[in-house]
Amino acid sequence: MYRRLHKKLTTEAKKSYYKELFDSGINSVKQLWNNLNHMVSLGKKKGSNLIPKLLLNNIYIEDTKQISDYFNIYFCTIGVNLQHTLKQCNADDFKAYLPNSVKDSMYCAPVTKDEILKIITKLKNNKSPGPECLTPKITKICCWCDN
Repeated sequence: MYRRLHKKLTTEAKKSYYKELFDSGINSVKQLWNNLNHMVSLGKKKGSNLIPKLLLNNIYIEDTKQISDYFNIYFCTIGVNLQHTLKQCNADDFKAYLPNSVKDSMYCAPVTKDEILKIITKLKNNKSPGPECLTPKITKICCWCDN
């Protein structure tokens, strides 16, 4: 009984922790990826991921090549198998749960001249020019000459 309660509380605590970690609006994209990598431990190998045997159709398979072949077949056919289990839907089904869109409308927060100047001054001079062929250095010179 204690084990079940402990597992339940631990699971709820983990859910709460990760929900708060990923829901906070202060995460940058880089921080989000760092959190994901930390959560699934992609950066560190904790041990071997070797599967010693696999039960398939009531037969144990111990050959690593056969095990990897069966995993490849399984994961390569997930999409097709899932497609067969889902019901077909019409192209207009999304309209039932999405609100009508507002056409020809877009809102952008007002930007001040100082905000633009601050961004331009942070540009690194050694970066390549954009599609208009203006380097950051030329952009800075033009910006300061205009003031």
